[in-house]
Amino acid sequence: ATGTSVSTIDLNWIYSGSCDGFYIYRSSSYNGTFSMVADVYGGSRYYQDYGLNHDTTYYYYIVPYDRGVQLEQSNKADAMTWRIPPPEAPMNLSARATGETTIDTAWDAVADADSYRLYRSDTENGTYVVVYQGPNTYFEDTGLNPGATYYYKVSAMRKGDEGPQAGPANATTWQR
Repeated sequence: ATGTSVSTIDLNWIYSGSCDGFYIYRSSSYNGTFSMVADVYGGSRYYQDYGLNHDTTYYYYIVPYDRGVQLEQSNKADAMTWRIPPPEAPMNLSARATGETTIDTAWDAVADADSYRLYRSDTENGTYVVVYQGPNTYFEDTGLNPGATYYYKVSAMRKGDEGPQAGPANATTWQR
């Protein structure tokens, strides 16, 4: 058994006996309940299991059958579907002061991202903290100090996986 994508596992096997076909059984745990997922009829020794969850291990065994009678069950095999890669870093992060205590930030959307995290620091190489997480590609940062420079980085998220950060971009709030 071999994971071949984020949602498929390919099964190949050797069987030297004579039979009409093979029943394929699958479970999400080694000692769990196995359910028949396929009947591979004829001489094929290949099955592709599809529509599976990403980054998940599945367990299989195969039972040959002949004239409706199940023969000896194979050993169990397992494989894991691929992990969905995190999204790319957003492009064109910008920061622009719009008042004494506000900075508007914006960035380009990333294909397949379901949300974004925006980080802020008061120094370029300092500790960045999350100031926004959500689906928008802009954020108005408020409650800032007048005349202060702030640095921002942004990352895209997909199904809980965070991609690399883009930035920093910076802006200085207006002086009083």
